[in-house]
Amino acid sequence: MKKIENKECRHGTFSKRRDSIFREASELSTLTGAKVGIIMFSPDDEKAYAFGHPNINTITDRFVLAEKNQPPTETEKLIQARGNATMEKQNLERGKKEELKETEIKRGEELSEKMKDGGQWFGLTSIDKLNFEQLVQLKESYSRFKQNLETEMERRSSVNP
Repeated sequence: MKKIENKECRHGTFSKRRDSIFREASELSTLTGAKVGIIMFSPDDEKAYAFGHPNINTITDRFVLAEKNQPPTETEKLIQARGNATMEKQNLERGKKEELKETEIKRGEELSEKMKDGGQWFGLTSIDKLNFEQLVQLKESYSRFKQNLETEMERRSSVNP
């Protein structure tokens, strides 16, 4: 590595790297629930830039309080509890989405296998072999299925706009 001599280029590079590092710290904090604090100084004017989760003051106070052996304040406890609740909620949602994804993948694989095994779906070998009564029943089943599907889609769209 060598120093960038052009002041404007150096400032632009620093800004890009700073934003990138802050973004990575934010992702780390979100994914792991870690408390993160970063303080960077500009190479030109020695200006300080800080990032912290839940906030930089909480992180720095933690180190100051650790030196004084004081328990965390009520505000810090509240911030920590809220952060833990948010993290738990996100982890549950991520777990549900992963389960749903795996279920849908398995279902898709099963349907693909059924298609390969002679195209049999729902026990039907060919629609041409059905009599009139069976065709009417099949049509009614499809109508009920369509109505149930529309109802479920409306329910889900009203819950998660």
